[in-house]
Formats: sequence, C-alpha cells, structure tokens
Amino acid sequence: MRKSYIFVLIIVAISLGCVNQNTGSTGTPEVYKGTEGIVMNFMPSMPPSQIYSSDILNFNLEIKNKGAYDAGTVSNTESGPYTKFLKFYISGFDGSILTGKREDNSDDPIFDKWSFWQSELEGKSEFNPLGGIAYKDFSTKIGALPEGMDSFKTNFLVTACYTYETLAVSSVCIDPIPYSSVAREKACRVSDVSLSGGQGAPVAVTKIEEEAAKGKVRFKIYFENKGNGKIFDMSSNKRTGKDGNLKCNPYSEEGLGYDDLDKIILNKVSVGSDDITSDCEPVKEGTIRLIDGRGFIICEKDGLTGTSAYNTPIEINVAYGYTTSIQKEIEILKTLE
Repeated sequence: MRKSYIFVLIIVAISLGCVNQNTGSTGTPEVYKGTEGIVMNFMPSMPPSQIYSSDILNFNLEIKNKGAYDAGTVSNTESGPYTKFLKFYISGFDGSILTGKREDNSDDPIFDKWSFWQSELEGKSEFNPLGGIAYKDFSTKIGALPEGMDSFKTNFLVTACYTYETLAVSSVCIDPIPYSSVAREKACRVSDVSLSGGQGAPVAVTKIEEEAAKGKVRFKIYFENKGNGKIFDMSSNKRTGKDGNLKCNPYSEEGLGYDDLDKIILNKVSVGSDDITSDCEPVKEGTIRLIDGRGFIICEKDGLTGTSAYNTPIEINVAYGYTTSIQKEIEILKTLE
C-alpha cells in the first residue's frame, strides 16, 4: 500500500512539472515577457559543416515566433499600403558553386529566388506558450571546384525581415492635486515605474517616469532595442528602395541607411480611457526616432479634476520593422576521382 502511495505522488509531481513549463509561479504562461521575436536556427547537420563536392547540400531551417505577437505575410507585396510581412533571404554563396539545382536538375524554388515569404506564425499565448513554429527545406547541387583548389569555405547567411509590435501595460497613480497644504489620505503616490524582462518583443518599454502638477501629469516613456537585430522604418513609403525591394533585403541596392534605422511607429498611448497619443513628443509623422537603439517620448494628460488620487492603467503600443540574421560556415571538399 505504501509503495502504491509513493508511486502516485511521483506521477503527480511529474505532471505538475510538465504543466508548469514556460509559466510563472502561478502556473499562468508568461506571454508578455521576454525580448525575442522571430528566431531562426539550422537543424543539426542541415547543413553540415563539411561536405564533398559530389554530394547534395541540404538545408533545414527552423523558424520560431518566440514573441507575444503574430508575425507573417498578409499580402505578398513589398510596397503599397501597410501590411504585415515576414520574408527570408539567403545569401553569402557563389551561384557558380552552389548552383541551386536539385538532385533531379530542377531549380530549387528558394535558391532560384534567393528568398521566400512565410505565412502567419502566431505569437505566444495562454494556449500556445511556445509560439508558432515552421520548417523550411531547400537543397542544391555543388558545382566543381576550380583546378588546384582542394577545399572551399563559405558563410551561408539567412536574413529575416518582418514587422512586429510591442504592447506595454502598467498601473500609474493619477493625483490631480499632488501638492496641497491640506492633509488628506491618498490611495496611491506618484512614482516612477520600472518595467523589466520585456513585453514579449525585441523592442521593450523599460521605464515610465511620472511628473505630476496641479490638474495635469506628464509621462516620460523609455524604449530600448533588447533584441539582437536592427529596427527599421516599416512605413509603406520608407521600407522599400528605388529598386522595389525591401531595404532590409541583403541584395537591395540601397540597403538600410541612417534615415531608415531606429524608427518605431507610435500607435497608441492611453491613460485610463483617454487616448493621449496626440499629446506625445518628439513624434514626427507618427514616428519615434531612437539613437543607438534607445529613446523616449514625453506624453501629457491634462484637465484633471477632483482631489482624490487613484490608480489607472497606462497602455503603450508601438510597431516597427525588424531584421536579424544567422550564418553557418560550410567547407566544401573536393571529391577525389
């Protein structure tokens, strides 16, 4: 009887351990935590570190959405009105050596276009705490190495280009009369708010400084690029170059310049039920400029009445383009004849 009781306890402990994976101490998934978005990895030995020139080079790319927001391609267009997009580019190879031909001599569609669109990948949620995942396979024959060359090394690069967003929600204290000669009890005190751990996206709201005066309150909101990629302007008239390609495309003639980088779109700032987006600065044409991945805006809410201090939510929502890359060195060995 005692052995059966111990066995049941072990099974219950294992079950609880499985349930609590990727969750907080309460067992609820921490969806809006973390600083990652789209994450790429090559599967083991796909491609291998070394391969003979007579073999077929196979790739298996794992794509995960480890953030809290959906990512993907709504419309397969690089220009026009605002749309979500998620596109991948392959580069860093010599087309005369990695020919893009499959074993049956047909063209591999990814090598043929050097890129591919990805349909929507859902973000983390209570029901899917790991987020969406997809796999992409592509392969190529290897051309003959030049005479006298026994091996050849190349860095194979995969670049992700996508749109993403960040939503930060916190509680702030609103005090219509912060300084008064009348002594009265207050439900809260005006103070700064520190937001650590991110909001489930590479761009994070890190701090909110609050300054109160009679009848109004001012918020200084700090942003920071916490991911390992670059932020770029996702506006429809900014994200593409003169050649019609996305500027984050490694084959783009223009590429991402200073005027394209470190720009995020301010969608909304609200305090309680009041939208104060139009009372935020510096914001130019709806865009916030960051410097070296960091920046801030100052938003003001006025017209406060009454005498009682109270807590209320503040909500900050921004959108942006983001790009990251991974690479792997491959050594091609000349096949002995």
